[in-house]
Amino acid sequence: MDFSWTEEQISMRNQAYKFGKEIVAPNSAEMDEKEELDWDAWKKAAEFGFQGMMIPQKYGGVGLDPLTICYTMEGLGHGCRDVGFLTSLGTHMVICEIPILEAGTEAQKEKYLPKLVTGEWVGGFGQTEPGAGSDVAALSTTAEKKGDVYILNGSKTFITNAPIGDLFVVLATVDKSKGHKGITAFLVEKSFEGFQAGRKLEKMGMRASPTGELVFEDCVVPEENLLGQVGQGFAVAMSTLVWERSTMLPALVGAAEARLEEAVRYAKNRVQFGKPIASFEAIQTKLANMKMHLELSKTMFYKVAWLKSQGKPATMEASLAKLFFSETNRMDALDAFQIHGGYGYMKEYPIERDVRDCIANTLGGGTSEIQRMIIARDVLSMYE
Repeated sequence: MDFSWTEEQISMRNQAYKFGKEIVAPNSAEMDEKEELDWDAWKKAAEFGFQGMMIPQKYGGVGLDPLTICYTMEGLGHGCRDVGFLTSLGTHMVICEIPILEAGTEAQKEKYLPKLVTGEWVGGFGQTEPGAGSDVAALSTTAEKKGDVYILNGSKTFITNAPIGDLFVVLATVDKSKGHKGITAFLVEKSFEGFQAGRKLEKMGMRASPTGELVFEDCVVPEENLLGQVGQGFAVAMSTLVWERSTMLPALVGAAEARLEEAVRYAKNRVQFGKPIASFEAIQTKLANMKMHLELSKTMFYKVAWLKSQGKPATMEASLAKLFFSETNRMDALDAFQIHGGYGYMKEYPIERDVRDCIANTLGGGTSEIQRMIIARDVLSMYE
């Protein structure tokens, strides 16, 4: 592996950083307070090319490789430090677009990808249910074939972009007795009969990313909106999660770097007992740990993205990166909070938002417990 960045990649990261700093960051606190997506930033992001970075040019995208996307998204997160905006954008460009790109028919790609690339449509992914989170095989949303349509019944919860989405990749089971082998993926438009966005959910963090429920009551889905093969929905979901960890989560690593920079500045300027608190060993230890976690997280995500770029499997590496970053990110946010003292508790400093935003990292996209199960399974098979 060679992570010597090309001039083009460095330029992409720098441009993304500038975009995040100048376009997203100025309104991030207000959007967090209002619990709204910044639509102006969303439209400008599409003009920049974010929504189409991984989509081939034939569908209106840019067609970048995973490693370049990883580095570019890191720059965006570093510049904007708005985990809410990054979550809505990442959900749209990774876990909605990628399943269509990988499993969709040519007709589906031509119909949906151009609308998603331009940001005209907002995408989402409907998997989690009130009774099925980590246990995907237990989902109860059903899909029954009737003639040339499928009838979906059930509900989804904790769905990113649910209140604002136009198109969702939805997992439903055609045969519950088959477990994960009965799960099938569908492309559901918001205009389909029997489908509606349920209540909007209020969250502790990532508030600039609207989250809500999806409800299917005899929802009519045309047969041509079957995504992939019947019974392969679980495989579609698992493939998407590796993409998420190679191109979506690096944006949060960038946000963590911005937090470290601010903690360093504050520690240098905050004077106690006659000298900057940065001179105290206790503070230096926190900063050193934050830097160590940051650099290790970057390297782990780069490796996942490199493996994807090489067409190699990266399931365990993706779980390792996700687990390490989400756990250490929470620790580092609390350390930065401690460095800021009472000011960290005030909304005039972004650190209180950082703390709220990072908590869900250990839940979304697969809990830390699930990541350990995946890693342990692969380790046991490696050393038989």
